[in-house]
Amino acid sequence: MSADGTNQESLSFPRIFDFFSLWRPLSVTAHGTGMEGRCPLCIEGHMSFNAEDSTYRCDSCEASGNVFNFLERLVGSSSRAAILVSQLLPR
Repeated sequence: MSADGTNQESLSFPRIFDFFSLWRPLSVTAHGTGMEGRCPLCIEGHMSFNAEDSTYRCDSCEASGNVFNFLERLVGSSSRAAILVSQLLPR
């Protein structure tokens, strides 16, 4: 567990997508070693998710970062809120 209270090793894009798809459809599909689909942040761009290094990047809005940064942006709030949501994700 990291100093901020998250277990970033257990965070993954598939876990985030499964959890958030209950409220908000996320259009992503498996592609090679990762996933790709419509960017859930800007809704217009094409986003790719790299499973090997847990990073993402949108070609349109240029959002990028690691899996925790993605959760922060998806939640639309602070790191603290993202930490709380990460603890709710199914294991």
